[in-house]
This record gives sequence, structure tokens and C-alpha cells, in this order.
Amino acid sequence: MISIKIHENVVACCDVELVGKNFEEDKLFLDISKRFYEGEVFDEEKIIEVLRGASNLSLVGDKIIVLALRGYC
Repeated sequence: MISIKIHENVVACCDVELVGKNFEEDKLFLDISKRFYEGEVFDEEKIIEVLRGASNLSLVGDKIIVLALRGYC
């Protein structure tokens, strides 16, 4: 499942199981906040449609990356 939240300037897409988690490695930190990433869940066809219509994307997670590449390639 993939969550999509459309903001004014960016479409945030994230594998649902990652929403709300934080990752840290050395001096790098990634906050996958619910405020930014938690949104609606769509089927694959609708997700690809949304991705193709967006000019700025924030993608987090293996599933959304694979789906995005499949939709664009």
C-alpha cells in the first residue's frame, strides 16, 4: 500500500508502513512525518497517473520507487 498526499508544490508518496518513522545514519536523518506523507491510498493505476501529472515528487520506500520506475520506463 502506498500513501499519497498532494501539497501545493510537491506530491509526497510513501510506502504506508514507513509513515511516521525516522531513520538516522551518521549525520543523515530522514523524518517520514505523518503530517507530510500520510494521505490517501490509491490503486497502482491511479498512483501512476498522479506521478505522471506531477512536476515535483518526494518518494520514500521500495514499493513506490519500483512503481514510479515502472510507470515512467
